[in-house]
Parts: sequence; C-alpha cells; structure tokens
Amino acid sequence: MSCDLSGCKTFLDLADYLISEDSTLQIPDYQRPYAWDAENVKVLLKDLSDCKGSYFLGLFLLNTTDDGIIHVIDGQQRLTTLFILLNLIRTKIGNVWSLPDDKDIDLSKLLYKQGYCRLFLQQTINNEYFQDLFDQSDAEGIASIQGKGYFSERCLKSAFNICLSYLDGLAKEEVERIVKKLFTARTIVYMESDSGMAMRIFELMNDRGKSLTNLEVVKSYAMSLVYDLHSKIGCQQNIQMKEPILRIYNDFIEINQLIEKINNYDKSFRGDEILLYHVIAFCNWDKSDFWNTKEQFKKLLLAQGADVKAIGSVISDLKRSYQFIYDLFSDIFESQVRKYKWFKNLYLLGQLANFYPLLLAIRGRFNPKECDDVINVVCNYLELFSFRAYSINRCRSDTAQSRFYSLAKDITLNKKSTKEGIYSEIESIIRDYCINPNDSKKFNDNLLNPSFYQNTKSPCRIYLFVKYENYLIEKTNSSESQKYSDIHQIKNLPIEGLSKRGLKDANKKQATIDHIVPKEFNEKMKVEKSEYYYRLLQNSEGLFLGGIDESRAKSDPVGYFNENYLHSIGNLVLSNRGPNSSKGNNYPERKEWNGLESQREIINDIEGAETITQLHDENGVFDMKFNVALIKSRADKIKKFVDEYWSVAAFVQIKEENNKAVIGSAKAAFLNRSELI
Repeated sequence: MSCDLSGCKTFLDLADYLISEDSTLQIPDYQRPYAWDAENVKVLLKDLSDCKGSYFLGLFLLNTTDDGIIHVIDGQQRLTTLFILLNLIRTKIGNVWSLPDDKDIDLSKLLYKQGYCRLFLQQTINNEYFQDLFDQSDAEGIASIQGKGYFSERCLKSAFNICLSYLDGLAKEEVERIVKKLFTARTIVYMESDSGMAMRIFELMNDRGKSLTNLEVVKSYAMSLVYDLHSKIGCQQNIQMKEPILRIYNDFIEINQLIEKINNYDKSFRGDEILLYHVIAFCNWDKSDFWNTKEQFKKLLLAQGADVKAIGSVISDLKRSYQFIYDLFSDIFESQVRKYKWFKNLYLLGQLANFYPLLLAIRGRFNPKECDDVINVVCNYLELFSFRAYSINRCRSDTAQSRFYSLAKDITLNKKSTKEGIYSEIESIIRDYCINPNDSKKFNDNLLNPSFYQNTKSPCRIYLFVKYENYLIEKTNSSESQKYSDIHQIKNLPIEGLSKRGLKDANKKQATIDHIVPKEFNEKMKVEKSEYYYRLLQNSEGLFLGGIDESRAKSDPVGYFNENYLHSIGNLVLSNRGPNSSKGNNYPERKEWNGLESQREIINDIEGAETITQLHDENGVFDMKFNVALIKSRADKIKKFVDEYWSVAAFVQIKEENNKAVIGSAKAAFLNRSELI
C-alpha cells in the first residue's frame, strides 16, 4: 500500500502502514493522560458488538516529527483502548485472524515492536505503567501491576478489566466477527506536519465520548500561537526562540504531572478547576466573565503580542498555580510540620471553590515567607466564616463568592494591596454574613436544633466534634487520649498501600458520630421501649423535666424524645467505626466507651448524676442515670465551646474609641487560638 498515512481509509490500512514502516505511535507528554472512564470503554465495545453495517471509527489526527515518530494529537483514548482490546484478544483467543478479501492480520506484528507495545503513552506519566499492564492477560496479572496512584492509572487498569470481562462473555465466533468489524471499520487519518496547525485542528475536535477540557484547549491554543510565531521569523531569531518554546512545552508536561499528583490527594480535580481559579485570580474579567475560562485565558495570551518569552511567562504563572495547589495538599497529607496549618481546617469543612482564587492571588502578591504568614491568617478568618455561614447557617454555596473573587482580582491588579487591606475586606464579609442579629440567631437556632444531626452535613458534624474532643484534651491536659488529627481518619479517606489487616484497623479508627441514647436498641435489651423513653424525660422523683410537654410526652414518649432530643448536639459524641457499629446500640450506662476524652466526659456526667430508676437487662440490674437533663447540660457545654472558639467578638465594627482596645484584644485571642486539629 501507499506510504502516505493520509491515504488510510480503514483501520486495517493504518495497521498495515504501522507494520510495513515499522513505525511507533507516541502520545506527546503535554497531552492529557488516559481519561476514559468505564462508561466510555463500554460504549466503544457495545458499538462494536451492536453495529450491523459498516462501522466508522472516527478521525485520527497525527503529526510526524523529525525523528520519524508519529505523534497522536487526537484519538489517543480510542487508540489506547483498541490496543488493549486487541492484545487481550491476541493472548486469550488467538494471534492471526482472517479478514475479508483473503487478508490476514498478525496482531503481534501490529501491537509490538522489539518487545514493547508499538503505542507509547506519555513517557513522563503513564508509559511505564501501561507497558507493564500490556504484558498481562488475566485479572490476577492486571491486579498485580502497581503504579503511583495516578487517576489515569486507575482508568487504564479499569479499561483492561472491562475489556477482559467483555471477552470472557463472548464465543470465539463472536470475537472473530468483532475483529473483522474493527479492521474493516472506516476511518479518517489526517496527517499534519505543521505543529501549529495540528494544535488548531485539535482544539476544534473532541475525542469520542470525551470532550476536550478547557485546559487542553488553552494548551493547544498556546502551542499553536508560539509555533506560528516560530515559523514566521528569521533563522537567528528562530534559534533564540527554541528555548522558550521548549520551556512552554515542558511547563504543560509538568502541569499534567501535577494534576495527577493532586489526584492522589483529592480525586475531584481534573485540571479545569485550577485553570478557572487561576483565571479568577489573575485575569482582568468583568462581572462573571471568568466562567468562560478558555476565552479569558486566550485574551491573556494574545495580550502578550509576538513576545514568546512573555507567553512563556504566562504559562509559567499558570504552572505555579497548579504547583501551589499541590503544595497545599502535600502540606496537609504529607508534612509533619505544616506551613499552611489553617488550610487543613478549610479542606475538612469543604466549600474551597470560593477561596482558592484568593489564596492563589495572595501567593502571587507576596514573597514566600510573607505569603505563608498571610495565608495562615486568611485561612483562619475563612475557617470561621465557612463554619458559621456555610456549615451551621447552611448559606448557599455561592454566598459571598463574588466578593471573594473580586478581592482576588483586586489583589492581582492592585499591586499595592496590603495584607491589612486584605484582612479588612474579609472582616467586612464576616460582619455582613455572621454578625448581624438575624445571622447570629440563625446560628444559635441551628446549632441547638433538635434535628442537628439530620440537618447538618457529615463533614461539619465530624469537624465540630473532633474540635470539641481535642479541646477537652487540651483543657484537661489529658495524657490518656490522643488528639484526632489524621486527615484520613477525620475525612474517612482510603489509605493506599496498607495490608488488609492494616486497612481494617485503620477503618476502625475513622471518625464517626455516635448517638448516646441510640437510634436503635439491640435485641438483648429487655426494657420496654416506651417505658425507657418515658423515664428519659423525667427526674429521679418521677417528675417531668422543665420545658417538656407532658401531654405529648405521656401519649408518645418515644416519638417525643426522638423529635426533640435524639438528634441534638447534646446526644451526640465523637466515636470511631469499630465501637459505633458493634457496641453503640445499648443503654448509655451499659456502653463500652472507647476512651475518647469526650466519652470520658459522658462517663463522668453519668457517674455524678442521680439514679432515675433501676433497669434489668441480661447482665442484671443497673442504675439508669442518663436522661434529658444530661443531654441539655451536654448541649450547653458544646454551645459554650462553640461560642468561645468561633467567637465573632474580634470582628465587631469599632464604633467608639473605648471599644477599640476590647476588639483588639479579641482579635489577638482569635488569631492565637489553638488549631485543635
């Protein structure tokens, strides 16, 4: 056949070219890693199975380099998946297959060159892992391959397993039909030797089932821009320009690597989010124009004119934003002594999308030492705002977002922004959303709401009670309890690399919230439910406690207790998964508490209380001491802690000279408060 790749009309033509020319396919390092999820792979396999007529495989955009390697600019997801499928067919079912028109295809020749897969993924991220996987032919072998924990590695392993499972369910005749369907599939191969043009074409195209990300569009636009400038200048300038172009190329490679590393800590990041935060922090947007991320960034690139070094500087700044987000996560997951101690608190609370641009802008505004100090103060302020406004008051997720974003932009555009000015604006936001009478009342009502457990999201519940636990440890100077500080335990994240036993032990220590009077009783408890709840509402003399609606309490003590006290903060305590699941459904006096300081506090409260009545269970007689009075007392203790720890006294508007010193003292106390994580 012709040696012109653009003449390929079918997938077999492309295969014949690769075999006859002994060519290799390379996914450039600046391209995104493999990203097809299970659904994308299944759609491709289903299409091959269900198609009755001619099958169209799509377009492959290729770019030849000076060293003869064929770069895959568009189509890498499909090609990678097809190579996986064909190699599993080769190893499990057969190597040589008969095709129409008396042609045969030798899969070994197509898929391998000198013992390696002919398709090379990104050398800096996926290729070594992919090559190791490519040699496996069964589930056990696939499972044995260990990588660096990258998201793309999980996608690759998933694709291998899905293709393996797919083939296991097919007869050889059906596999033969699919092989014929694939190699006779129509395709368009477009060769482009001009790298700039290849990038522009790439920007306008999508992979099947996986749209281009904004970051990929920005990347292709930047690369096409510098390649165009490179092609329009003289020989001497051309040589001078090669180094900055190479730096841009390498910066995009590093950005991809940073995204993969960040995914090891938080799998919600795919790259576009950080690009958006960068645009908000560093572009001169108007109103909500920042949502059109790629257009804003293109404007920033075009504003550099024909200066390739200036364009390179813009890309380097973008890379620094990805690096900074990675540094933040590395700091909370890896560091023994953290630089950004209050960022960990924000991460545990969530709602970080509103704060990232501000943190990026501060990173760009101040030198490293000053930056660390400013970020810790800002994160301290934001922690209070996030806890009071988002977590307890349950404000909308975009509350104050425009003000945080505008502050980030102002820091960048106004190079004279001072840290005092930044603090002042955040204090103003706190006043507007946390201090006015309506917000304060709502905060108190929500905190003491009988349905606190149900109405408050799990991260906030656990965060509050972890803080309270650590507060008690500091307050009592306890040597028996160990502070909760492990991010995996608090956020209930999986821990990589542990044995099954180690993982089981780690899971038992993960933080959860236990009801002191349980939601459900176990079968061994002998007391009638209504009788028990009836006594919970009374004192030792058999009288109903103050504030209780006696008529409702008498008619339905179970429902009345559940409605008014079961889910309140006074009936909740920090626990961990082991004791909570196996021992939690028992009377408070009979529970096997697991040694946390907040649980010792409950034991002490029970021991110091009067006996309400005596109860019988399978272990004999015991004194019932825990009742609604202790629940209310415990709620008061937690409320007092919250009022002290998340105090807004430091943010009250200074109206008179004589309260200036009081507020100054409150602010100093706030800034020096213990992190308690």
